[in-house]
Amino acid sequence: MITFQRKKDNPNLGLGNQISYYIMMRSISIKRGFDWVITNSELKYLRNTFENLNLNINSEFEPFINEVEFDNNVGFESICNGVIDEHMVRVHPTPVNYYSDIYDQVKSELIFKQDIKAKCEEFKSQFGGEVIGMHIRAGDFEDIFNGMFLCDYDYYENALAELPADLPVLVFSDNKTRAKQIISKLSYDASRFTIVNDIYQNNQGSDSHMERIDHLMDYDGTYKHDYNIYFLHQAGINLNIKGIQNPNIDQINQEVKDIVNSLDSTSKTKVITGKYNYSYDFCLMSMCEYIIMGNSTYSMFAAQLGNPIKVMYPKYWIQISDAQDITQTIIRDYGGENQILDLAEFIFGNDNYYPVENPDHRTITVVE
Repeated sequence: MITFQRKKDNPNLGLGNQISYYIMMRSISIKRGFDWVITNSELKYLRNTFENLNLNINSEFEPFINEVEFDNNVGFESICNGVIDEHMVRVHPTPVNYYSDIYDQVKSELIFKQDIKAKCEEFKSQFGGEVIGMHIRAGDFEDIFNGMFLCDYDYYENALAELPADLPVLVFSDNKTRAKQIISKLSYDASRFTIVNDIYQNNQGSDSHMERIDHLMDYDGTYKHDYNIYFLHQAGINLNIKGIQNPNIDQINQEVKDIVNSLDSTSKTKVITGKYNYSYDFCLMSMCEYIIMGNSTYSMFAAQLGNPIKVMYPKYWIQISDAQDITQTIIRDYGGENQILDLAEFIFGNDNYYPVENPDHRTITVVE
């Protein structure tokens, strides 16, 4: 039996990261014959999105004290052969270390939940044909200390130039304000672009409270994309305003119920059943005939799980190799070098993948 050590407190390790973990650990489990077990609190983004996953979930499981740690760049075979039974695997999954000869087999296990798939098909049908999916990855990438390239309007301008003209463009982003700014700078007709906000409500949500909740789920790492954490926190704030400083569990539960009951019926169902925008956005992106990726595993795996005619991807992903090194200048580019192709040729070397330069406009900013 094996498990893994994950940076659970980092809210930015989202669905793309969890898919990476699944592919790596599931591949090890198959090849070595070890049972892979997780606790009920782990890989929730993954479990919210896909059905019938090969996961052994044990709510009473206590992670092993012993662990075996690997360098992130040693490759899958070294990790797989070095795993020890009754140990925790400590490594960050990357294309370098999760790719194996059974990658496609494991990837095929990622089947969207039927209700998510049906809702996305319904939403997409209103566009009447082929669409372009455009992913604008912002969020923590906007922090210069993060060490990642930040794709700007010129990347999307050039990527769109290589795709069929006049097709509708569905825009997926964790920062809708930045997405609007980028669209406003493009030379293309703005009416082509639809920013995807809430597919669950057909992008026409009318509940302002739910819109605020969704905004917090998209932007605010405090709530880790978890409605329960948000409602408990909000209940505490509400009770404090009412003069209840040390509420008991019954008071908290009642306040949570009151908050949920204040939502309209569709929004209430959404939160009670644990439906999150990231699942729907990811599924819909995978259905797009053309995809403009961000430098993100989220859109990378959306393309991998779909059957796109053409995928445009950014050449430059990582600014610095060590995010703790805060003495470096943010660089503009790597002089045309295809950085990500070197790391994941098994994906980006496919004939339907096309690189586009994505210079970073923060070039003059120095991290001090």
